[in-house]
Amino acid sequence: CDELCRECPNNADNTCTSLEKVTFMDSAVLDVCRLTRGETASWAELADKARKQIFKTEEFYKICSCCQWFSLCRSTEVHHE
Repeated sequence: CDELCRECPNNADNTCTSLEKVTFMDSAVLDVCRLTRGETASWAELADKARKQIFKTEEFYKICSCCQWFSLCRSTEVHHE
């Protein structure tokens, strides 16, 4: 588990209990944003890519609809438009 996973309810003693789903979502985000695993960028750059290439497109539903946080992200993004 990484920093983002620290408070996740699927973090069981630093082991992800939903790793298959997370791996799918991580890979899909990397593909859509044209990023490679291990590549670094600022939070602002990554947030901008995600907003333009995922949240404002149908990719958001394709990638994220299976996530327990989907409605939270969707409502958060709507307030930023």
